[in-house]
Amino acid sequence: MKKLLTLLIICTFSIVIINSCGEKKQDAPQETIEKQEQAPETTKSDSIGPTSSESVDQYETTTGDAPTKEEPVASMDFSKNPLKCKIILLDDLATGNHRKLNKDLAKQLVAQGKTLVVKDDNNNIYFLYNEDGTLASKRLAGYCNNNYIGVVGKYKNVNSMNMIIVQLVESMD
Repeated sequence: MKKLLTLLIICTFSIVIINSCGEKKQDAPQETIEKQEQAPETTKSDSIGPTSSESVDQYETTTGDAPTKEEPVASMDFSKNPLKCKIILLDDLATGNHRKLNKDLAKQLVAQGKTLVVKDDNNNIYFLYNEDGTLASKRLAGYCNNNYIGVVGKYKNVNSMNMIIVQLVESMD
């Protein structure tokens, strides 16, 4: 009798859990249903970042819903005045554990496939790319012994990501 009662209780809880986990389409707000039905399918052209045959320059800058070509703002023009920034590891940015990188450690991490980015005094993060469209992490690894570096290049904002096509990197210590 106890086994039967225990089995009945387990079955009842299982049914309640299964029914409460799934959201029925009729219970969802009408706006949500309409948005889900109208959502466009993702295509190859919607991917973020350059493929092996494309460079960063080929991407349009987006602001809002419609893609538009956007010129850099005067304050974001790093072609003459360098951006003063610190080199950080992208993984450290995600975890919040900012460690001091040295040249040897940075080269090891880049060899493992880690990405180096730069952070300015306003806590803006910039991805640096070489002129051929590849990430400039190897180039940055050589400057990790410096507290600050200066980056000269062309600023781009692609899908709300700050990018600089690097022309020159130099120490600012």
